[in-house]
Amino acid sequence: RGHEEKWGSPNNGNFMRAIELIAEFDPFLHEHLEKCKNEKVNATYLSKPVYEEWIEIMGKHVQDEIVNQINNLDTKYYSIIVDSMSDLTHVDQLVIVVRYCYNGKPCERFLTFLPIENHSSTTLFNKIQQVLSEHKLSLENIRGQSYDNASNMKGSEKGLHR
Repeated sequence: RGHEEKWGSPNNGNFMRAIELIAEFDPFLHEHLEKCKNEKVNATYLSKPVYEEWIEIMGKHVQDEIVNQINNLDTKYYSIIVDSMSDLTHVDQLVIVVRYCYNGKPCERFLTFLPIENHSSTTLFNKIQQVLSEHKLSLENIRGQSYDNASNMKGSEKGLHR
């Protein structure tokens, strides 16, 4: 987020700057932003809660499309790629990517990231199982697993890769 939230300000955050960039190529959006800048518009539909909801809806739509492609009768099998990293607030995030073939072409898609409390293999397995279950992806259809070099992920006895 930037220091200011006024259309046309050079101090806007990334999202508002991106909308302004898109408006340079979209006459309808350009006209709407001009009205927002120059007139007292009561409803811009570009406020923080609205655009966060849009982003959430679009993200859900993309996830649903990925899951639909995997659950396609011709696809069915997939692999998972799992890693963890810290975000800007130093919270560990588990990153889950799926890899599958769709219409004869390999696809590798980011599915989700979610905060994790610790790196134990039980916690990681439960989180992965929860995400796959929420997206109606069967554990039985996983044909490959890839993890980072953490010993708790790759161990043959207590790790995730069993």
